Amino acid sequence: FGKRRCEFSHVLAFVKYEKFTFVFPFNVRLTALIPGFSSAINYDFTRRVDKKYFVSHKRPGSFDDAVQFCTKRGLVLALPKNREENIALTQVFEGALKNAWLNVDNRKEGKFQVDLKGHPLTFSKWGDGEPKVPDGDRGCTMLTESGAWQVTYDCSFNAYIVCEI
Repeated sequence: FGKRRCEFSHVLAFVKYEKFTFVFPFNVRLTALIPGFSSAINYDFTRRVDKKYFVSHKRPGSFDDAVQFCTKRGLVLALPKNREENIALTQVFEGALKNAWLNVDNRKEGKFQVDLKGHPLTFSKWGDGEPKVPDGDRGCTMLTESGAWQVTYDCSFNAYIVCEI
């Protein structure tokens, strides 16, 4: 959950989060002050951008595994809405695995222009020559280490599963 440190005095709680320090009466519940905080702290990877959290257990799976994993938890597969969110998502990568699934495929309209619920994309960062539109085949979208989006037709490929709160 980024850089954080909590210190307690007799009456106040001091919470340092990245470059900010928050001071609360000791009896105030931190989970009530930061929306999504109680859900976000249960994951190995957590990044907050504005009011959105990206969370992951840093485990790979297929595209369908990713959708199912997020859905079971009442979340959705990650989809950056701006450059800052796209950069935050690339921070999940470590080791040899350098891809993460995004909430975009071609089932709804065939052209990778909407998310899985059919909402038009408001941001995209397609790599060179992307999105490659298949002839009737299913394609799924991955975020690469460079932050570019790419289509793969092997939706059973193992990539990081990242959800958003």
